[in-house]
Amino acid sequence: MNTPTLTPAQRIAQRAQLSAVTTPAPTETEDEELPASPLSIFPPNSNTIGRRPLSTLAQQLKEEHDLDFNSCAEVDKYCGMTLEERLLVHFVIGLKQREILKKKTGTEQYTIPSALLTTLRGNAFSLFMSSKLTSYTGKLAKATIEASREIGVPELPAVHELGKLGIIEKQLKKHITDIRYQTKEKISKSLKVKKKPDVAMLTAKLIGDKSVPITAAMYRRVAVLRFVAVSHPEQFKSDEYWAKVDEVIHSWREAANGNAGVLLNIFDQTYKEDQILEKHAAKIKYNHPTKPGKRRRVEESEDEVEDDEQANQSVRGTPVPEENEEN
Repeated sequence: MNTPTLTPAQRIAQRAQLSAVTTPAPTETEDEELPASPLSIFPPNSNTIGRRPLSTLAQQLKEEHDLDFNSCAEVDKYCGMTLEERLLVHFVIGLKQREILKKKTGTEQYTIPSALLTTLRGNAFSLFMSSKLTSYTGKLAKATIEASREIGVPELPAVHELGKLGIIEKQLKKHITDIRYQTKEKISKSLKVKKKPDVAMLTAKLIGDKSVPITAAMYRRVAVLRFVAVSHPEQFKSDEYWAKVDEVIHSWREAANGNAGVLLNIFDQTYKEDQILEKHAAKIKYNHPTKPGKRRRVEESEDEVEDDEQANQSVRGTPVPEENEEN
């Protein structure tokens, strides 16, 4: 009798059947040794870590980190959650952190409204020219924003919009740097001309077309700026000028010892001395240049005439007037 020939598929099935018969079935012990699933490691209602209760570890951590009452309550609440609840809490916290990060980085696209920027720049200039400004190198941009908020400037971002406020502060810092440069440049030009303008004219040049009221206090402050420029030429030529202005004003405030009247007198004296110097500078007459030898001869000739006149008056009995000490 001929044996039927098996196809390749039939032979594979036959070998599989024989293997099933000869291989023993897995026992319960072997099944227990298989790796546990991830969820079986942290059962949903597990409140233990190893052999130690979770509440014990939580209490230990609260003491180690010296948590306050509210934080301890949050820890206890967390310990009472299932694994799924804890995972959900962490997921929500992650989303919130992403929102915060988006607010900080996404605001780079923020564009300051033109009307708001114009108003803020005007407020920055007014603050810079204020006679009560205590520091020209301080946080003027931040002070401008705070003052504008108190004034009630529209479209100014809210306090919690840190990204937008950061962009505004950055723009104002650049603008205030320009104000410092332009102010110093105008003071420098006023010192170079033959007949430098008085404080009133210099103040008008500094204000320009800005709608800032000009007061006597502002004149005094401009006189101080020019005083420091003249008294400290090396610092005026460098970037240390505004720091030197702050230093001078600070020293005067210390000398006044909190007395507003004394401080006003110091500023007023600076203003008066500036005007006195201007007045005497205007009295100086121009003399044509001459050769040194000729000038000496002219002076000697004038002295001889004066001596002869005094001698003639003495001969005639006319008293010679004494020289005025003030002259």
